Amino acid sequence: MLSLILNYPGVKRYQMAVKLLALAVLLNAALPNTLFAQVPNSGLPTPSAQFLRVPHEGLRFLQDLGPGYTLAQRISNRKLVIVECFEKSPARVFEVDATTQKQSRSTLIGARCWWTGEANKKLPDPRVHLLIDIQDEGLHGINNALGQSIIKQQYASIAVDEKMNYAAFKRNVLQTRGDLDVFDRSGRLLNSALHICPYDYPIFQTGFIQVEDHLVKLPQGGVTRGRSGLLDANGKQIYPRVLDGCIIGADHAQCYRTESGKTTYLLIDNSGKVVAQSSDPQQVDIVFKKISQAWLDGPHQKIDNNEFYIDIERVELIANADRSHDSPHFSPILWRVDIGKKSMFIGFLQDHKLIGMKKTELQLLLGDGTPQDINGELCCSYSLSDGIHCGRTGDGISLKIKDDKVCAWAHHRGGQTTGWQTTEPDAAQIVLK
Repeated sequence: MLSLILNYPGVKRYQMAVKLLALAVLLNAALPNTLFAQVPNSGLPTPSAQFLRVPHEGLRFLQDLGPGYTLAQRISNRKLVIVECFEKSPARVFEVDATTQKQSRSTLIGARCWWTGEANKKLPDPRVHLLIDIQDEGLHGINNALGQSIIKQQYASIAVDEKMNYAAFKRNVLQTRGDLDVFDRSGRLLNSALHICPYDYPIFQTGFIQVEDHLVKLPQGGVTRGRSGLLDANGKQIYPRVLDGCIIGADHAQCYRTESGKTTYLLIDNSGKVVAQSSDPQQVDIVFKKISQAWLDGPHQKIDNNEFYIDIERVELIANADRSHDSPHFSPILWRVDIGKKSMFIGFLQDHKLIGMKKTELQLLLGDGTPQDINGELCCSYSLSDGIHCGRTGDGISLKIKDDKVCAWAHHRGGQTTGWQTTEPDAAQIVLK
């Protein structure tokens, strides 16, 4: 629309803009207000076509693993199962190892999993191809769904690349150094990097793994981080730990090192070859810009290791919840499990009058919130942000309670606030402020 306006000269451009603005107003009146929340759905994963075409009585759909296989849950005993979904074949059901399932609750967003099965291929046992991150007391490992160990459960973190190589990091008991083990997809150890910094969890970065040396004691006391080195995606060292800084992108690492007061800038490819080197950083940057532009213009294979997360506890909570208090645009259970907090609160405003609402009704719908005492007055605060936010980065709503009723509200975003408002809030105030 903007390009149409810009192509019109002078007065015609203005007339065209007015006509388009009028058209936008008419469309806005004719269509539903996009600021408002839609009617809440069940909050559960929508069963796929391949799951629905095979017998699935007593099973709860969770996730398509790929063409031919689906992850589900037996409702009767809460066990995870893999369902075979080929069209002209009776559906086989494979139960996930119970111990692995129990140990798989490893993150705030659910169990971390990978599917490595070939698409549209009937597998002797698909559980071999479902890999699950297991955890106990902060230590991670990887099992397949048969319960067979792929990576021993002893690592503080495990990064995975598109080839299903694993970069597994562990600390020593005193947490003064760490070791990195790199495995292939079968769990075979490829290489190790020992005595690295205990505070950085190494990850794969376009063909590199950057590692820092172990902590170094300072002459005046205390410790500092060591220097950086580069590994390839198999964990093999391609550049020693002599670098003071490194930024990785476009399959190259821009680095620098300082020796005897002299700084040298380097550009290193993911084989360890120094492509450019100079005491002038701009000279190295010129080479990198040419390389990065060629990289951007070239073909790129989609990076996809079929990683996904499944939060079984959340699914069960929603499935077993009392939905009798759901209204056309709001669901108390979906609000509580952090599904679209802000849009859900806008739906709440559509369905309920906030000012004057009794405290008991407020708690029934939104929960207790975070109670606060502000100048002797009771207030309840609720987050409007999904998940966890650090500092003052999220949205929130505070409600002032007087005589067991809501008498005022204030919307917070970061360090900004509307101040206390005593009129009924409008959805646009929450979205746009």
